[in-house]
Amino acid sequence: MGIRTPAHLAVAALIGALFYLAAATASTTNVRTFAEPFTLESLSGEQVSLADYDDTVLLVNFWASWCPPCVAELPSMQALKETMAGEAFEILALNVGEDSRSVRGFIKHFGTPLEFPILLHADQGVIRDWNVKAMPTTALIDKQGRFAATVVGPRDWNSSDSRRLVRTLLDE
Repeated sequence: MGIRTPAHLAVAALIGALFYLAAATASTTNVRTFAEPFTLESLSGEQVSLADYDDTVLLVNFWASWCPPCVAELPSMQALKETMAGEAFEILALNVGEDSRSVRGFIKHFGTPLEFPILLHADQGVIRDWNVKAMPTTALIDKQGRFAATVVGPRDWNSSDSRRLVRTLLDE
């Protein structure tokens, strides 16, 4: 057994925290509360509001290009978007902490074309209002605009479990 210094303990605690954050945890709620409204600028320059998506199931994802788990789940989000084509379903990807030029450069060189709105400046109050503590964090919003589930950590969004969860919300 080696010597345990405060630095070793700090590294061990950090590694443990990273494993905790990397494991996707989903929580659903029986008592649904309304999502805090927001209006953010999209990468294309449009103003996008949560209210624009009445009667639509939303997957709202908080991400950043410097966050490897965030980047890893983007292709599965695009695949889910394609799977749910023609349904009352949309994905909103809210970038946290990066300027539009950086996000544009990342999207331009990203291997998978992303066909859902990329919103900017989510760090300006939205992460606080939505109680985002780690990235990626994803909220599923039902057709009435209420939180149905929250996932902290990466997830395969086109898995059968994810599709079933979205389908349940669409059928409500």
